[in-house]
Amino acid sequence: CYNGGTCLSHHNGSYECSCRTYYWYYGDHCQYKNQPTTLDCNFEYNLCSWSTSYYTGYSWTRRDGPTFTDNTGPSGDHTLGSGDYIYTEASSPRVPGDRFVIGNGPYTSENTICFSFWYHMYGEGMGSLLLNDYDNTLLRFDGDHGNIWRKASITIAAGPHLLKFIGIRGSNITSDMAVDDISIHDGVCANNPCSSNPCDNGGSCSSYNGTYYCSCYSNYYGNRCQYAYATAQSTQSVQSNTQGVVKDMNSNGYHNDEKNDPLESTDDIDWKFENILDRLLDNSDP
Repeated sequence: CYNGGTCLSHHNGSYECSCRTYYWYYGDHCQYKNQPTTLDCNFEYNLCSWSTSYYTGYSWTRRDGPTFTDNTGPSGDHTLGSGDYIYTEASSPRVPGDRFVIGNGPYTSENTICFSFWYHMYGEGMGSLLLNDYDNTLLRFDGDHGNIWRKASITIAAGPHLLKFIGIRGSNITSDMAVDDISIHDGVCANNPCSSNPCDNGGSCSSYNGTYYCSCYSNYYGNRCQYAYATAQSTQSVQSNTQGVVKDMNSNGYHNDEKNDPLESTDDIDWKFENILDRLLDNSDP
């Protein structure tokens, strides 16, 4: 890992470079350096161009150190460990379902960009974190993700954008979520499974930790939008169905998060499902 990056080894023999995003380094080996844009921010000195003033909802708060509630929130920022991050304060008078919004002004990218950030979602009562572009949800994370900073990246097409983070308060006060080290660079995200266009029938692809998610048109479903419904269903229900398929694969070890083995190919997944069905049919007798 170059430019002061930290090498993280995985149990399968692979490695990952954690780059010093405070200095705007990125790449598989931290070999590239960005020039900061209006979207880049590590929150060490201010909110940069991100604002809570123009949106309906409660404000994200810039903070260093732990949050005020035990068993939720980070103990420090991602950048330095002793620096600042932004978070949602879930204590009273906030109630389940309250929304916290922070966004950037309208931004037009001339090229495809990779948008990355680090997030922290730790707490038994954790709610949901959304990344929206105008009213379109690009990424969504739900529930407790452990007491650790995790990285998310998504490739965004050229054009006008209005990016917003929306935090939704969970069931109780252990729902402090945080974001840090927002960065972009031109081109698709490294090791992005969406670069192979896995979604069939016009489905749109987003990725997280080496896993892809297909958002299907209303009359298609499946982890790759490869199946057609006899009657049309709403896009929202189909997207939930698709994400449910991916979650089911996660629970059975077919997909792995960033701490484990790389994503298996979609062919392997299809093969496993076919074999499971064959076994069920062969052993249908009591």
